[in-house]
Amino acid sequence: LKANAFLQLNNYEKAIEEYKRSDLSPVYLHLFIGYCRIGLKQDEEAYNEFAEALKHAEGNDSLTIHIIQNLARCARVIGKNKEAYDYCILLENNYPDLADGFLFHGILCMEDGDLTEAFNYWQKALKISNSAFVWYLMATSTFNAGYYSKAEPLFEQVESLEPGYEETNRYLTTLYLYTGDT
Repeated sequence: LKANAFLQLNNYEKAIEEYKRSDLSPVYLHLFIGYCRIGLKQDEEAYNEFAEALKHAEGNDSLTIHIIQNLARCARVIGKNKEAYDYCILLENNYPDLADGFLFHGILCMEDGDLTEAFNYWQKALKISNSAFVWYLMATSTFNAGYYSKAEPLFEQVESLEPGYEETNRYLTTLYLYTGDT
């Protein structure tokens, strides 16, 4: 699709025009327009597009999960905090073998300054997936919230699971400088 090319080139307005002219199913139409709206920093509109996509996502669990994750993120950005938490709970209840709902729930708690609750949700996520990816998201969330001494062992765990993962070494170097552990 021509629209996907425009999306990849970050020409979001043109991509939206092309998507609207396409014969995509409603779920994909709204999903892709939602991506464009995020690129345009139109988070409320993105939220509405993802909500519309969810209405048409029946029978496709992986797509439904992806849409709900985007709804949770957009809800948070536009200040619909209760809805963001509700989408995490929806993921946790409907997909209990998926770490994502618990992981993002913990991130929301961390952003709200509730470390105990964040780590409770992250323990649930780790029971499902003890991966560098999960540890990395926990670490970056903790770092971004300013809890540097708590982020350090999380990044060290990422490094032990998968040396060189993402930007772990850069974060660790920064943390060592912040904490004076050089």
